[in-house]
Amino acid sequence: MSYRLQALTYLTFTALLLCAVQTQAQAATLDQALDLFRAGQWEQSVEELESLVEQGTLTGPDLIQARKYLGICYMIFEKDEQAKAVFKQIVRDDPSFYTDDLRLEGGELLDEAVRIFSQGVLEVRREEIEARQARLNQTSRLGAFLRSAAVPGWGQRYQGYARRGYLILGAAAASIGYAVIAERSSTDARNAYHSAGTDADFNRLFRDFEDKGNQADLAQWLVVAAWALNMIDAGSQGPNIQDLHGFSVVPRDGGIQLVLKTSFD
Repeated sequence: MSYRLQALTYLTFTALLLCAVQTQAQAATLDQALDLFRAGQWEQSVEELESLVEQGTLTGPDLIQARKYLGICYMIFEKDEQAKAVFKQIVRDDPSFYTDDLRLEGGELLDEAVRIFSQGVLEVRREEIEARQARLNQTSRLGAFLRSAAVPGWGQRYQGYARRGYLILGAAAASIGYAVIAERSSTDARNAYHSAGTDADFNRLFRDFEDKGNQADLAQWLVVAAWALNMIDAGSQGPNIQDLHGFSVVPRDGGIQLVLKTSFD
């Protein structure tokens, strides 16, 4: 075996050994913090658990366990907001964590812990819904604007405003219809003026041609205005989300689970 290969093997083995020692030390420290909790030495337990969580060395189930008991310790000291903040972080890291997972090693489930944890769950779920709505608002405006630029009212229907979309489509269609009729009338008046005989009333024909031409120009501007207002409306409105939050409590494995429901129309 070459010198370089021997050195690489030694370094790899040393790194693995150090990782194993560190993991074992972390587990021992967490066990010590939990032993303090079991002994009712909650102040010392809080100090140990806070140190472990702040170090950022715990991962996976160990981190969840540390936060769980840290939150319960905060609750014991009536620091409800701090307890809720810890429980919220648990929910963010592990969405499968439920109230029944708050049971202590002896199987005891503290009602106060369930209450604070449930409040934290509701706040996390509401934050998720609000973030989802913000993303929908951000992404739907451009899509609605481009759709309404192609077909008036399409962007409104895309956002969920079906009635408004059809009204805007009808208004745009009406303006286009009026513009077509006005343009035809203007063309007829122009042709009548240019083809009039020597005995025709040229002043009347010219005034009619001029009036019909002005009406045709106005009708075209109405089409442009209707189209532009339709695009502005689509681009300025967010999606039609009816944010209805409902809460229900359902049994789960001897405990309870608080469910947040929301609907999007």
